Amino acid sequence: MLYKNFDDNTLDVQLSRSKEGDLYLTISSDYSDSPRKQQLHVNEKNLAKQVEDTWKAIKTKMLLAASVSFGEIDWYDDMTDVYTTPVFKIERGLRRAKIKYSEHGSIPKDWSFTWYCKIKNTNVMLPVLDVIKNVLSNKFDKAFEERFVKMARLVLQNKKQSVTVDKILRA
Repeated sequence: MLYKNFDDNTLDVQLSRSKEGDLYLTISSDYSDSPRKQQLHVNEKNLAKQVEDTWKAIKTKMLLAASVSFGEIDWYDDMTDVYTTPVFKIERGLRRAKIKYSEHGSIPKDWSFTWYCKIKNTNVMLPVLDVIKNVLSNKFDKAFEERFVKMARLVLQNKKQSVTVDKILRA
């Protein structure tokens, strides 16, 4: 149920290739439960379970590691109200997500929600789609998938280093 944390209007998927050849997939949007202009309070146990369940649902063995984190949107960092938000990390060989913390020094206008993962070097689309479909579920509709596949082929064929595809087509 991780997909419920993503906002359709700001959802984008980025695929990039490192110099070593591994793929990095970033799925991000505004956080759907974002408290506007407030400190972020997250049910860590519930979100950790969502990350673990999504990890287990992904069938490809090419997924090496993943993390879920929160970011600030439209902020200034004066470090007067210092607090932390959770960062969930899981990798091959672990059954449970590790929870670390990211420090923030301001209260932003909104919060972003990001799934970031590392996929073993490949030029095949199937492992990448497996991850996206399990993270986004029905938010990764047919039109979005077609646009993503068209752009992602460029990265998989080593013609481009990175591509980003928005769910909503912007002028």
